[in-house]
Amino acid sequence: MKKRGSLIIGIILLFALMFLSGCDMFQTRKVGVLNMDLVLNTSQRAIELQQELYEIGNTLEEEYSQQNEEEVNEDDENEQDQLDRLYGEYLTNKQRLESEFNQEINEILEEITAEEKLDIVIDKDTVYSGGIDITDEVIELLDERYAGGGEEENEE
Repeated sequence: MKKRGSLIIGIILLFALMFLSGCDMFQTRKVGVLNMDLVLNTSQRAIELQQELYEIGNTLEEEYSQQNEEEVNEDDENEQDQLDRLYGEYLTNKQRLESEFNQEINEILEEITAEEKLDIVIDKDTVYSGGIDITDEVIELLDERYAGGGEEENEE
């Protein structure tokens, strides 16, 4: 009998707690979904940044080739130091471009989240169904603002 009374009191307290908390657990959340692969493959801005990184890589490769032609008798240790320096320069540029792109994406996501009153935005690859797809809107705003010397790039 005591166990049954404790169980009933526990259930009553649980319902009281849910009621007092505003039944927050029963509210519907608006979830935005973003297909980042599609953004990376179709956004003009993403393609521009990928092209910039490709050109940096080509420039560094040419620099390495020219230095090797000039210094035929170069020892292996010096050559490895040169490769390490060039690779470090490439990685620095890659991180700079990725950081710039992430900042641009985050600014756009904050704006869309506020406009659409979304509670959360998640990667579309992790969602089986449902959610509000904001991918096209992100691509449109990203390209409008940042691609080809858009308004944000011209301000710098």
